Parts: sequence; structure tokens; C-alpha cells
Amino acid sequence: MSPYLPEEEVRRIRQANPPLMLLDNTFVLQQQVPVTSLNLRRWDLQMGASDFASFDRSFFLQLLVRCEEAAQSLENPRLALVLYDCR
Repeated sequence: MSPYLPEEEVRRIRQANPPLMLLDNTFVLQQQVPVTSLNLRRWDLQMGASDFASFDRSFFLQLLVRCEEAAQSLENPRLALVLYDCR
């Protein structure tokens, strides 16, 4: 948790010294989590996008603007890890 607003935190992270290396795990975008709601007409649990996919991802993508892909994991197509160099 940060005491700064998300946009301010993105700006602070971009100024990191040494420059960032970011690891992206695209598998988390496919994951579904239970939706926090009360529905008396449905027995099964409703699922939806995670907070990372719906909120945090946009800020992560802002950090990637100045980065170049350095490496990618191709061994497991379900677990797509991508390393970015942000010099």
C-alpha cells in the first residue's frame, strides 16, 4: 500500500534509480475471482475480473510505455511471463 495516488506513484516509480525491470504475468488477466455481491436468486457463485485486471493493469501499462521487451517465457503458454527493461 502506498500513501500516494496511483498516478503519482507511477511517476515516482518511473524515476527509480537504477531503472526498472518489470515482469508481466499475463495469466492473471485470465483469472476470475468471486464477485462480492449478494444474489438471492442464484445458488452458484458469480465470477468476474480480478482487481488487478480491472484497476491495477492500467497503471502497469503506463509503466511499460518506455520499456522494451527483454525476454519471454515460452515453455508454458498458459503462464506467459514477459520481462521488460525500462532504461
